[in-house]
Amino acid sequence: MGGLGVRHASNTAIPCFLASFYNVFHLIMTLLPPDLMNADKTMEEATDAWTDLGVTDLPPTGVLSREHGEWENPLQDLALNTLRLSANTATEQARLLAS
Repeated sequence: MGGLGVRHASNTAIPCFLASFYNVFHLIMTLLPPDLMNADKTMEEATDAWTDLGVTDLPPTGVLSREHGEWENPLQDLALNTLRLSANTATEQARLLAS
């Protein structure tokens, strides 16, 4: 979606954080005691923030949760669909199709 101005740093921060966290989750579990991990609500808050962005997909699980694209692609799809719905003229639709 290059050139459409849809990918802003503020929109990629949550997917980057989630993918990074899940990528090192096994290390965190070896370093922190279980009671401390259970008390930390950061992941729950980040996943809720991702869902609050309008994503209707289920969060990725397993190995896929470590992939940045698995978190960001639903947001990009949502932005693209919003742009498509707002394209009222044939010219606007052609610009979207060409990008």
